[in-house]
Amino acid sequence: MSENKDELVQRAKLAYQRYDDMTQLMKKVVELGAELSTEERHLFTIAYNSAVEDLQEQWYSILIAEHVTKGNAQEQLIVKMAQLVTRLHDTYIELLNLLDNNLIPKTGIPENKVFYVKMKADCYAEIAAIGGQYEAFDIAKDKLRLTHPVQLALALRFSQFYYATLNDPEKACQVAQQALVNANAELKDSMNIMQLLCDNLTKWTTDTSTDNQDGAAEAGGN
Repeated sequence: MSENKDELVQRAKLAYQRYDDMTQLMKKVVELGAELSTEERHLFTIAYNSAVEDLQEQWYSILIAEHVTKGNAQEQLIVKMAQLVTRLHDTYIELLNLLDNNLIPKTGIPENKVFYVKMKADCYAEIAAIGGQYEAFDIAKDKLRLTHPVQLALALRFSQFYYATLNDPEKACQVAQQALVNANAELKDSMNIMQLLCDNLTKWTTDTSTDNQDGAAEAGGN
């Protein structure tokens, strides 16, 4: 059964401080297509701003911890940082889509249009800052495998962002190409080692089989 607007808004109020739930509920409200009331617009803003602030606080806390952590624990923190940056990016893209496809084109209230356009501008500024955080991951390349799925996913996400959102195909190609070059170099080293393992395994298996056959022949001769 589909939920109506009032039910979704009430659930969003009850979800206060559970920001993932709150954003998804207000997203559904916006996608219903009706003009947001002042209260609903306020809830929408609180939901997304709070979700972003929560992710940013987690990111900075892990960044501080990463500087004083070594070994496997440090790699786990770096992976978590990358995942948080990706979630932050996705939240902003989701917000931009709601602004571009629903809120800005459908509002008939000048005050709301100004508010939403400013919100959109703030989104672009924050996403640009996330791009700076992505560049900061260069320092982690000696700590996280270049073929690590999180490392590659981060490169994919931001190359798509530069191409589709910032309309910067040159930067998009640069990010994607660098990630591929780095990963291919590491993968080539791994493939060489894997080939040596394969060669050794083939040789040792053959030697073992030959020894077993020789042993069986000797036993039969006796």
